Amino acid sequence: MNRSSSLLILAIFSIFIFSCSRRNVGFRLVEKSDFQVDRLDFEYLSGKMKVNFHNGEKELGATVNLRMKADSIIWMSVTPGLGVEVARAQFTPESITILNKLKKEVYYLDYQQLSEKYKVALDFFVLQSILVGDLIEQQVDKDRVKRESNVFLLDQERAEMQYLSRVDPLSYRIQRTQAIQAKTGNTLTLEYSDFQEIKNKNKKKTTKENYKQEKKENKKAAKMNRKERKSDIFPFMNEIDVVFHPVSGGTLSTHVRVEFQKVDINEKKLSFPFKVTSRYVPK
Repeated sequence: MNRSSSLLILAIFSIFIFSCSRRNVGFRLVEKSDFQVDRLDFEYLSGKMKVNFHNGEKELGATVNLRMKADSIIWMSVTPGLGVEVARAQFTPESITILNKLKKEVYYLDYQQLSEKYKVALDFFVLQSILVGDLIEQQVDKDRVKRESNVFLLDQERAEMQYLSRVDPLSYRIQRTQAIQAKTGNTLTLEYSDFQEIKNKNKKKTTKENYKQEKKENKKAAKMNRKERKSDIFPFMNEIDVVFHPVSGGTLSTHVRVEFQKVDINEKKLSFPFKVTSRYVPK
């Protein structure tokens, strides 16, 4: 595959594969009724982002157009610097399909096969949560939370996984999450920043004249108390670090930087154009 297509596939694997030894953190429970991490409320979402990938040997970058239907489909179109689409990907809860549009190749990936290969459970909903800045695992009563002066610390344990999250006490959105897998020694760290308020695209149209002013207002609104906000807020910056120990030995470190240029929540249905013609050769 070409460089941009490889970027997409490697970035996908990077945000899935994680682990490390457990840490015992002293947590003091707070009233559960006082603490509930905010989740992005959307049915359809569209956005444009710059993705940079670095693994110590290669450093790649591309622009990715994103469309999502909550819990159903994630669609990506990858474009390098020249503006020509080189790859398109479609994720559903059942499967992953990636088109190399330059070489006319198609890749069909199965979550179960990937899980067996990388020794970690992979699914659609992990990717969705990471892209929109939600908790990877939903809160339950057994989760532990500690309040510090300027942050909530949330500790979640699920089977062999542990998730440690820093949550903003005003917005109740995630600032940082570390996913830890005890058996393999792999870790996934997510750092979210540049939070901005996002409005429904169908209710207000942004023009070139008011873009800078609106962005300034959106950043200001993102710092408001959750009860004072009128719209959802979204992390326009996501820094992803993965430390992965393959079964064959050694250590692989990967850094993925995702910077959104725009994000819209859509009331109207979005289209997800994706067609595999007979010209594409399965790989």
